[in-house]
Amino acid sequence: KFIFSSFLNTLYMRSFYPFFLSFLFLGILPFTSQGQHLFSFQNNTAEEFTIDLQKTGGNFNLSDSLWQSGAEISEAWRMSQVLLSINEGIELVEGDNYLFEIHLHSASGLAVRIHIFKEVDKPFAYRFNGNEGLDSEWFIGDAETSFTLDDRPFIIKFKEGGQYGRSDKEVLFVLHELNTFPIDKADFEDPNILNLLTYNIQFLPRPIGHQSIAHRGDHLAANIPQYLDVVCLQEAIDDTTRERHIDPAFEAAGYPYRTNILNPEGENVYNGGVIFYSKWPIKAMADYDYAECNFNSGDCLANKGVQYCKINKLGKNYHLFGTHVEAGGQEDDIRIKNIQYGEQRAFIAAQNIPSDEPVLFAGDFNTKHGSDLYEAMFDSIQFLAPTRFAMPLSNSTDISYFDESVKWNVIDYVFGMSGYQLPMELTNHFHIVRGIEDNLWGFFEFGDHFPVFGRAVYPSIKASEDQLLCEGETLDLGITTNHPNMTYQWLKEGEILTGETDATLKLNSPDSGVYQCQLEYSYEHEHSFTHSFLSSNMNVFKLDPNFQPEIWLQGDTLFSNIGSYTQWYNLGEPIHYTHESFYVPTEAGLYQAAESNGRCSSILSEEINVGNYTGMDDAINSFSIHTYPNPFQASLHIELPTHQSGIVRLFDVQGKKVVDLSFSNTNTIVLATADLPLGIYTIVLEIGTDRWAEKIMKTE
Repeated sequence: KFIFSSFLNTLYMRSFYPFFLSFLFLGILPFTSQGQHLFSFQNNTAEEFTIDLQKTGGNFNLSDSLWQSGAEISEAWRMSQVLLSINEGIELVEGDNYLFEIHLHSASGLAVRIHIFKEVDKPFAYRFNGNEGLDSEWFIGDAETSFTLDDRPFIIKFKEGGQYGRSDKEVLFVLHELNTFPIDKADFEDPNILNLLTYNIQFLPRPIGHQSIAHRGDHLAANIPQYLDVVCLQEAIDDTTRERHIDPAFEAAGYPYRTNILNPEGENVYNGGVIFYSKWPIKAMADYDYAECNFNSGDCLANKGVQYCKINKLGKNYHLFGTHVEAGGQEDDIRIKNIQYGEQRAFIAAQNIPSDEPVLFAGDFNTKHGSDLYEAMFDSIQFLAPTRFAMPLSNSTDISYFDESVKWNVIDYVFGMSGYQLPMELTNHFHIVRGIEDNLWGFFEFGDHFPVFGRAVYPSIKASEDQLLCEGETLDLGITTNHPNMTYQWLKEGEILTGETDATLKLNSPDSGVYQCQLEYSYEHEHSFTHSFLSSNMNVFKLDPNFQPEIWLQGDTLFSNIGSYTQWYNLGEPIHYTHESFYVPTEAGLYQAAESNGRCSSILSEEINVGNYTGMDDAINSFSIHTYPNPFQASLHIELPTHQSGIVRLFDVQGKKVVDLSFSNTNTIVLATADLPLGIYTIVLEIGTDRWAEKIMKTE
């Protein structure tokens, strides 16, 4: 749309138009405000209501000539309609009173009853009831009450006083649903799903901008869905309103990150009006100023262009672009739009975004869906069209206090971009956002376009971890993804493995090497695109049982040359849950390491003495422990200086426990070792909490 299409026309739209609209389009022409009490209803829900007005009580015979019924249907999102008009000046005497009930019913079972009671010399009194949980006391004056139906929260609120110049005897009731466009919390917690709102909010600088922009700025953030990830605004031009109202409101609503306003300094009078608010860290940002504009459309007053920001949601990068394209439909406007489409693609390419990361492009493109210009825009930027356009479901066109001709044009989008990671799903949902705060009362809305909720779902893809195989074992690699139509081609060292086109790869006795999977899937809506990419590397190693790793001590930390398949030992025993290439000892001892996958192991490394370990703990260091013979053959003897109870264990060079024997009240232990293979062993003696270890050897 035009930013400043006509100064006088804009002033007309901001002052006279709402007043005129309330009479011409709201279905109240039968009513004259002079000398009448007007009772009106506004539907801030997606429900359509049938309306039944009844005079149900009171002892005063209020003839039909003194009151009139109004609308019988309230369509979804219908603006204010008069439901009841009562003549002013009806003379009541002591004891006289009358009662009206307005019943509203929807097909889903939502029911609201509004009771209006009048007695002599007293103001009107009101009461709400209906569904379970909705049952107010009688009250006089402005009021509101809340209730819940099937986990859907509602507020019914009413205020007395005129609206857009109507009678100050008017009362407006508003039924307001608090969460009309719910976003699942699971979306917010999923790194592969992004919910992005794009909204042209018409925050134009005064005096062109509507007088409500400060109030709209205060309340916009609180009236959009809780679990949005990012918001892209257009026409957030007025610096004072943005900095004093919009920015702090978004921060209070949980958006701690924001970009700067687009093109704050340029050849034109005003900034570009585009800004991002994010719940996730912004890692990069950049601006582009369009080269041309058309003075006839007023666009040359603003530094329109494209804004880029990179966010990181739970470890996944998203590259977001926002714009507000040239307005107008004259020949020169069309020429400039085509130039801007090309500038957009060039600016996106200039960011050097990796092809396996997602790109989304949001904003007011001023280009009607399905038009020749729309196809020209596609030819230039190769966007991904959303899979669904969902317009507000209402049988009424009277659903906005702004210019309807703008709102019903589909010119705002959240696109994906080809050449980058493709989404599995991309939807655009056009919706209505209203607020019922006191200083928004009578206006209710936040912008002159429908906000567009874009939801992009990207495939989750996880490749197998690196594998260390024992001799003769089968390789089992796989790709886990939620994409139902992914294709696969496995490679080793960059070479295609013929016939291996499943999600899993199984090979008997494979060679070591680097394995990958070539993945491919398509996005098809309006046009078809394919994304092909390589999985992360899956390194496969074969364990050599004769390999002896090296370890060293640096400061208080032990390091190995093995990597993530390290198994650490102390005094010949494996230390549980120690599989990294480093380990910080917590006690003195003789430390070793082996390469191990839990099924097979290499030779143990040489020992490193940590903490000046003497071979005997303090409690037994006066003992004379003697093992013989060393080297040993068929048996191994251990002699203690006194009778003791404990455990003796024997470990081979790969850390495998080959003997585990308890002894009690003895000073001589004999181990049968005839069946043990030749080699080096570690004997570990435990007496209470004390341990003693020694290297021994078996020979022929």
